[in-house]
Amino acid sequence: MQLGSSDVETLAGAIEDANHIIIEAWTERGPGVGPDEVSPELLSEALGQYVEILRKVEGVGGEPPESDSIFDTIATAGGGRKAGEPVTTGGMSSNTTGADPDDITQLGDYGLSLLHDQSEWARRLGLEAAAERLNGLNVAIALWVARHGGELNQIDGIVNVLASVANRTADPDRLRELANAMGEIAHAASPAIKQDLDRANPARPWRVLLLNRSICATRSHDPAAMESAFHDLGQWLPDDAPEFFAEGLQQMDPENTPTEVLDLLKSYLQRWKGGQH
Repeated sequence: MQLGSSDVETLAGAIEDANHIIIEAWTERGPGVGPDEVSPELLSEALGQYVEILRKVEGVGGEPPESDSIFDTIATAGGGRKAGEPVTTGGMSSNTTGADPDDITQLGDYGLSLLHDQSEWARRLGLEAAAERLNGLNVAIALWVARHGGELNQIDGIVNVLASVANRTADPDRLRELANAMGEIAHAASPAIKQDLDRANPARPWRVLLLNRSICATRSHDPAAMESAFHDLGQWLPDDAPEFFAEGLQQMDPENTPTEVLDLLKSYLQRWKGGQH
């Protein structure tokens, strides 16, 4: 999918393509699952029904699933419950037209869980490309949640995908798009994530997301993207902000960096040094 896209139809096509490859490989191997496992075939069906719910939320058609039974099955396997143990979907039904933020949040959690489980099957079957493609869709679902007013309760996999894309990106326009997408995801993170209680861990996803966003914005040389990223960095990672601005300025090549970009970094560095942030 295109970076920054949350288009449901594009998402549906990417999921369908990956599912086809996975189920074909699973069938050729000899279909079978353990007592506490959910087959890739069932996961594929659940993902298809999941996309129908997203369509229903957006009011673009699509028949709602006939029942929640398949969702209960996947939720049981993904939630650490014993096989056959009763489980509910926490109020998430197929009738989600006009869904409130809690519904959107739950849909996000559910979709990310399904993608994770199916990508694990892809890896077990030696289908690394399909696994990576499914993991990449984490960003699309995260942006869909953000743009529909929901919250993200888990960002680890999303941050990993974004970091991988950032490491392979040099084009300034794409870096700006990437920084903006990271910003949307940061703002949609749950209050629990934003509390940043695990500050002893420098590799915590919340910190990585905010720093990578500021790096992408700086590399894009786009002042608006930089201003937005720097503001949030200072708000949410005040302990890291001064060092980031100082190192960013040191690493800039004055001869190949626009003056407004250098001036912006200097102004933020001076602001933080002077305690005027």
